[in-house]
Amino acid sequence: MSRPPLPVIALSRLPRPLWTRPSLAVLNLAFANALHRGELDFMQGRMVVIALAETPLRLALSGDRRRLVSPGSPRRPDLLIEADLATYVTLLQRETDPDTLFFQRRLRLRGDTELGLEVKNFLAGWEPDPSLQRLLELARRGLPQMFNPAPEPRNFRQ
Repeated sequence: MSRPPLPVIALSRLPRPLWTRPSLAVLNLAFANALHRGELDFMQGRMVVIALAETPLRLALSGDRRRLVSPGSPRRPDLLIEADLATYVTLLQRETDPDTLFFQRRLRLRGDTELGLEVKNFLAGWEPDPSLQRLLELARRGLPQMFNPAPEPRNFRQ
């Protein structure tokens, strides 16, 4: 098991509300049109946990009046979704469909199979806003630099 990248270690040491609130705000913004149309109503009263692989970071989500919220009381999630950050960005950018990522074992789902299918089908049909698409492209390009340590300096011969 590799050591998590420094930004992830720093994030995991912050109090949970300092990173869950902005994460929920971003997801509500990203899925605003779908939430307004009721496409995520299947989340009402259900808990989905999004886990960042090989880190302690977990984001619990539930639906409440066409918004994504963090469930108030901790309980066992109905569905656990786990992947690394690059896989989540790939998924949100629609570069690879959820089925392919699942069968490549880059996206792992555990729990309620029906809920997992609803989430997968939603993501497969979701059309991100063009401005979000540009942000995701910038994030994807920045991931290797942000999460991979700088290469060792080379010794050059004179």
